[in-house]
Amino acid sequence: MRTFTILGAMCASAAFAAVPVIDTSSVSVRQDGGKTVVIDYTLNPATPGDAEPAIITVDILTNAVGEAAASVGGEHLKTLSGDVNKLIAQGRHKILWFPAKEGLPEVKIPAAQVTARITAWPTNSPPTYWIIDLTQPADRLADRYYTDVEQIPGTVTNYLYKTDRLVMRRIPAKGVTWKMGGTETY
Repeated sequence: MRTFTILGAMCASAAFAAVPVIDTSSVSVRQDGGKTVVIDYTLNPATPGDAEPAIITVDILTNAVGEAAASVGGEHLKTLSGDVNKLIAQGRHKILWFPAKEGLPEVKIPAAQVTARITAWPTNSPPTYWIIDLTQPADRLADRYYTDVEQIPGTVTNYLYKTDRLVMRRIPAKGVTWKMGGTETY
């Protein structure tokens, strides 16, 4: 009985591991020469000494007026590269975005009008879409995560997603009572 109690406590603590946080004061968005938007950020531990990674996603916001801003939309975020849409270790990181390749006009956007909303997701509750690269070792580093189907490069009807990559969508249960270890979870 004691073994099951200890195992249950270990599983419960792993399921509720602290999620690393984005240091909002470290986020900077700048545009290099009108073609590339560079986003720098720092991922810090939730508690001192914690080394838990997080899944990082970003949304580009424009026309910022105070706290209000409009998203450019997932269909314009297919050229994101760097430390985004994947499992990221803690530390200082960089994201690159190429708006001209997205079909957006090549203009210099005033810094006060563009911002980035960076989200750190826990590994046990990832974003809606998970793409597994079947050609890579199963070490989870090649996996990609997206919050919107429009962000998936090449769209999900691309031949690549029929052969080398598996697209999975999280479908949350609604109105279902799950029984786990004598407790009910809704």
